[in-house]
Amino acid sequence: MVPFGGWLMPLAYPTGTLAEHLACRRDAVVFDVSHLGTVRCEGPGAFDALQATLTNDLAKVGPGRAQYTHLLTEDGFVVDDIIVWWVAEDSFDVMPNASNTSGVLSALPGVDVTGARSVLAVQ
Repeated sequence: MVPFGGWLMPLAYPTGTLAEHLACRRDAVVFDVSHLGTVRCEGPGAFDALQATLTNDLAKVGPGRAQYTHLLTEDGFVVDDIIVWWVAEDSFDVMPNASNTSGVLSALPGVDVTGARSVLAVQ
């Protein structure tokens, strides 16, 4: 186990990296990605706040969907690559890399709910 963004993460599993890779290519696999941060942005201004800072058009996604995009500063510098989940009409979950949750939190009007949920990715 190695530290990463405040979490202990496995560096490798006993079966080895190649076996893990082949399993992902051959079968459906489940990854625990709970180490990814989650910043919840809610309220009537949430959509506009996000839309003003993302590289993709959030309006093309809609409630119940997600989009990979980049969060930018006012000067156009990348804060992080993120996934934005449009949870409900005025509710969005922004998922940055674990090591950059605080940077994303300082760039957006939201709250850190990372510790209140778990995330599994099926690939």
